[in-house]
Amino acid sequence: MNVLILNSAQGKYPVAVDPWVVKTTEAVSVLASDGHTIIAGTQPIMWDFCAWRAAVEDARTCFLMFSDQYETASPDFGAVFDEYGFTPERTECIAVPGIGDRPVKEAWPLRDRYAIEMADVVFPVSIRRNGKLYELLQQLPQKRICRDFMIDWEVSRHVPVYDFEGLDVNPLPSGEWVIHWTRASQGPWPDEPWREFFTDFFARPKQYVRTAVDTLTRIVADRVILGTSAHMPGSVRAVSCSSLSPDEAIGLMRWRKRYVRYSFEPFGIAIRKTAFEKLGGREVVYCGKEMAPEDADPLFFQSPGEIGDWEKEHEWRLKGDLRLDDLDRDDLFVIVPGDKEYDFLKDVCHDIGIHRLFGGE
Repeated sequence: MNVLILNSAQGKYPVAVDPWVVKTTEAVSVLASDGHTIIAGTQPIMWDFCAWRAAVEDARTCFLMFSDQYETASPDFGAVFDEYGFTPERTECIAVPGIGDRPVKEAWPLRDRYAIEMADVVFPVSIRRNGKLYELLQQLPQKRICRDFMIDWEVSRHVPVYDFEGLDVNPLPSGEWVIHWTRASQGPWPDEPWREFFTDFFARPKQYVRTAVDTLTRIVADRVILGTSAHMPGSVRAVSCSSLSPDEAIGLMRWRKRYVRYSFEPFGIAIRKTAFEKLGGREVVYCGKEMAPEDADPLFFQSPGEIGDWEKEHEWRLKGDLRLDDLDRDDLFVIVPGDKEYDFLKDVCHDIGIHRLFGGE
């Protein structure tokens, strides 16, 4: 029997003790042990979690994919199996019909409806009243809905709230610097499979496991700042930095409701500007297309934008990744808010200096 475990949108920074996680874990375990085929998928995180738990339980799984993902992964789907830890012989990958090249948030409701239609029984867990899934379920015959694992819907938030009011910022060491500021990752890091994220997620059940300090710790431990294609012209992977001083940058560290995250957080890597330039880093010039040179690289010549004033960040970029071992030790250091974070990172940093933004100097 095909079964579908459903959750409405949850917080973007979940922890393993969140009620929806606990109940979804129970549902997958029970239904897998009963021999049912679990319908799973990807995005948002509730779907990825169900897929991973199905893999952990070695359940028969029908994994729904969006068109572009399916075309990229077929015909062997090896990367998909590795992403979640699926057993290939017990996993069937299916492309959701009718999606085409729709934006992902338009594709989600179509995937949800398709999954509900193909399920013999739907097991709602945490459903927001009067939300889209709630309305879809109202259209189903009651015999196709089992509420054995259902709980009230609630959204939890496990991210820090910063208050810099009245704090004096410690000046940086002498010289000109660019800073790669980081922030919490919503789910796995860009090169990390879901199975690794969720394994860590269960190992530290009461805390969110991809905070800004986790991200910074990983950068230092791996000795690399990975480039990202997000919001980059032509989806070119690049490392982004700011030449703003910390006291100027703090004014831009604000909660972005649209993206459900901070623009960036008070954790970063400072790099001497001349060293960054030697590696190929350049300042971004914000101007209209008509003002850019004919042979301009779009990565470094960009429109200032219509909604946000991107020019305020004084951005510098470097194509690809930035390996810390390509820099002299005098040309970089780690930035943390204060003593607590300093103590957490000092054993990881080894020969890389640490600068506290507040106190401790």
